[in-house]
Amino acid sequence: AVASAFLFLLPTGIVLVVTNQGIGLNVITEFIAGVAIPGDPLANVTFKTYGYITQAQALTLISDLKLGHYMKIPPRAMFITQLVGTIIAGIINYATADYLMTTIPNICTERNLRWT
Repeated sequence: AVASAFLFLLPTGIVLVVTNQGIGLNVITEFIAGVAIPGDPLANVTFKTYGYITQAQALTLISDLKLGHYMKIPPRAMFITQLVGTIIAGIINYATADYLMTTIPNICTERNLRWT
């Protein structure tokens, strides 16, 4: 999945830069996973998620670095800022999910229909 995202990164990046229209890999990765792993919907969705999200985040990072270049911000400072922001967001997302899973009884179960 990640290899397909890197394979399509340059062509979709060029299209995005020239036309300002993004091409998502969600349908393409779903098709590749369906052909490679038939009959397993969980593997299909996992493949689709890793393929599409990797490409989307890579293009977002490239776009942010391009904006930093236009603003004459050093590339190393831009990259470190992106890295620190990603680490902080990952920690906060994990802490929030852990807090919700431990404090709300029967979350994501059939006994609590409001959360399914």
